Amino acid sequence: MRLKLSVIIFSLFFIIDLSSAECNLRMGVFPYTNPQKIANDYSQIADKLTKDTDCRVTILTAKDYDEFMRKASNLEYDIFVPCATCIVKLIKEKVPVEVIAMGHPPFKGAVLVRVDSPIKSLDQLKGKKIAAVGKHSFGGYLFLKFKLASMGIDMDKENTVLFLGNTDNIILSVLNGKADVGVTRTDVLDEEIYVDAKKQLKVLYESQPILHFPFVVSTKMNKELKNKIKNSLLSYTPPTEKAPLQFIKIIPGNNDDYLRFAKEHNLK
Repeated sequence: MRLKLSVIIFSLFFIIDLSSAECNLRMGVFPYTNPQKIANDYSQIADKLTKDTDCRVTILTAKDYDEFMRKASNLEYDIFVPCATCIVKLIKEKVPVEVIAMGHPPFKGAVLVRVDSPIKSLDQLKGKKIAAVGKHSFGGYLFLKFKLASMGIDMDKENTVLFLGNTDNIILSVLNGKADVGVTRTDVLDEEIYVDAKKQLKVLYESQPILHFPFVVSTKMNKELKNKIKNSLLSYTPPTEKAPLQFIKIIPGNNDDYLRFAKEHNLK
């Protein structure tokens, strides 16, 4: 009887350990920069989620916008961190996803030039080479396109736009002269890896506030797990003022926040 009881107890612990080991969450982050930096930027949040949910959270990304959107549309991620225009597209295409939180406060987009550039104002950008993230990126392209359009400059026809995919490439292209200006976030130059670059670049123009990438889950996710994820995110506090994600806290968010943002900026 004692042997039989021991076997039952051992089996119970084995099942519990196995169940815990199989609890894995894939956090898919939009490829705004290189994979190593994405992993570093989101590691503290992933560690906290792992602790608070008892599920191992693995940070993933994609090679480009198209691959990320394909995986997101197919719900290949458990937790999504898409760009602002990405989540608007997913919602409008009826993908069963739900925004649960977002970084705060919002950030701003920036138009960068070299400190020795002869370009002093936006009206001098006509005919210039512009390095941008991609056609989907609000903070890394669209805000400037809309601003120039309001000034009578059609970027598609009157500028050469280089879509370089991420912040690293944009900064390098401006520094080495392959582009006259670069479009990215204002807070990028505050990051430690760009200390030297900051001395050689200046901000020509800043956008209006832009919503951070949201934290998103599938509407099909178990409600208890979704609440654990949301509570973990909302209780996250960046360890320093210069935390890698450049926000001071995470606040509740929902799909309507991003649909409202899209409407305000005429995003389709």
